[in-house]
Amino acid sequence: MPAWAPAAPLVAAGALLLYGALFRSYWLVIAALFAAGYAALRRGRRPVLLLPVAAAMFVVAAAGTLVLRHDSLDTFRAAANAGRAGSPDAVTLIAPFLDAPHSAPAGLVNALLTFAALLVPVPLALAGGWAHVAAAVLLAAFTVRVCAAGRHSAGHAALGVAVTLLLAFVVTQALFAPDYGSHLKHLTPMLPLAIFALATGDACASR
Repeated sequence: MPAWAPAAPLVAAGALLLYGALFRSYWLVIAALFAAGYAALRRGRRPVLLLPVAAAMFVVAAAGTLVLRHDSLDTFRAAANAGRAGSPDAVTLIAPFLDAPHSAPAGLVNALLTFAALLVPVPLALAGGWAHVAAAVLLAAFTVRVCAAGRHSAGHAALGVAVTLLLAFVVTQALFAPDYGSHLKHLTPMLPLAIFALATGDACASR
């Protein structure tokens, strides 16, 4: 393991907090999710723990939204998509699975199902058109490859950082992304991190 690897989690957390404080406040959410996920990974040393941690974060987010805004997790996406129905890009909108506005339980279920749909975007594939199918296949393949790399993340600090950060990012997208186009646009800058995770995971698997 490189000498700098143990410092990778602290550097990543600091960079996330700085970027969130200076530029995009929702990256503070990503920073919190990253810290919780990486702590669970280090404590349990089992990558599969990242999934229940992600689910727990949705519960915490739902409770926080209910307390602070007296509303559900659907509020953010509903506000972003208001008036977009029938527009040219409406076909890729991320619609609620349960149509129950202002219901905290329904908002939580929608967030969890949206998270699953971002990992394996069946609704996008069903939207029609070869481009949508291709994008859905690409995202699903991305999920499978990152999950495969994640199996080796418990014993590799830098890989653990990469996988946990990618997961935290998708969890946050499940709360805020208004459509699949926006999700892809915001996911694209994470590509170098994903390439690093895949290459490192492959190297660990070949040992």
